[in-house]
Amino acid sequence: MFFILSKLLLFLISPSFWIIALLVGSFLTKKERRKKVLRVTVLCLFLVFSNPFLLNVLVRGWQPAPVDLPKGKKYSAAIHLGGVSMTDIDKRMYFGEAADRFIQLTKLYHTGVVQHVLVTGGSPVIFGKSTVSEADQLHQQLLMQGIPDSSIIAENISRNTFENAVNTKHILDSLKLSPPYVLITSAIHVPRATAVFKKAGLEVIPYPSAYTEIKQKFNINDLIPSLDVLTDWNFFLKEIVGFAVYRITGKA
Repeated sequence: MFFILSKLLLFLISPSFWIIALLVGSFLTKKERRKKVLRVTVLCLFLVFSNPFLLNVLVRGWQPAPVDLPKGKKYSAAIHLGGVSMTDIDKRMYFGEAADRFIQLTKLYHTGVVQHVLVTGGSPVIFGKSTVSEADQLHQQLLMQGIPDSSIIAENISRNTFENAVNTKHILDSLKLSPPYVLITSAIHVPRATAVFKKAGLEVIPYPSAYTEIKQKFNINDLIPSLDVLTDWNFFLKEIVGFAVYRITGKA
């Protein structure tokens, strides 16, 4: 139930949803004053949520700074959160925009910083059918990157960050791998993921990667409205609202 309600909430907080809903409402209402108010509201919402500069500032403030692990320090395991790939109907895997997580994971292993790699991610259900598990797909990719099977751990049943944390703790406890563990996820997801994993009783060192925004000089193009930014807001609001919901429900 929590999983379904969380997906519904994410849909309802989408700026695109409200812009479209209010625009449709402006055509359906017969009152001219209400029609005008709704259309002005739509315009204002569009200008705010399509502004790259505003979103960039907020995202950079939310994302933690890059982490440099102590030289010579070795860790028993790195935890890699899912959400870096997609699978087509033929069960072929494709890496997405967050592939930097996977790159950082393999780098930490091959440089000897971590001794084991744990990948998380279950099988999403699409139209009533379960697709292939992301963790199992990543397992195969890690083998192709020269990481031995004995060093790979797959947590392949979780559907969200909370389940990632609970299931990962069970696995690491059973293997008796000593903490702290390096937690690799997208920089925008680090605050929520870190809070959830610590609440689950795992001692982790956040390792942000796949930065959504990085420090750059101001560009005049950042003030030009962009439709792509409307979609990017969904990812940012997902983290803000998700963090708040997890706190309220005692999961973070």
